[in-house]
Amino acid sequence: MGLGGALDKMRLPFKLGLGEPIAGGKQWLSWVHIDDVLKAIMEAMTDPSYNGVYNLVAPQFTDQKSFALNYGQSLKRPAFIPTPKWLMTLLLGEMASLLTEGAKITPYRLEQKGFNFKFNHLNKALKDIEEKYQASL
Repeated sequence: MGLGGALDKMRLPFKLGLGEPIAGGKQWLSWVHIDDVLKAIMEAMTDPSYNGVYNLVAPQFTDQKSFALNYGQSLKRPAFIPTPKWLMTLLLGEMASLLTEGAKITPYRLEQKGFNFKFNHLNKALKDIEEKYQASL
């Protein structure tokens, strides 16, 4: 998550109060702050012991409903009107399946390497992104 990408495309619906859970909200939602992505990539580039595939996701699990409530709070907007699946598909195209289908993904290999996430809690990551967004205006 960061400026741009899927979160940026979801911003308008959430600002309009259309950010309630998609497709019931029970599906898992993997997320990661862009700063942690960049940090993991830099570590992998400089540490030859990194090899193979790593999941770049935060260690905190969340479902779509919790994400919607947290994102709405970070924007100081209620999240009470459901966002239809078709609207997410219209806005995000194929990326919408990341929100409507869900998967419980862990950063197991990163954690085994001792990777220290700066943003391991969703509300902290969303607050940081919103502060950066406001500063960019």
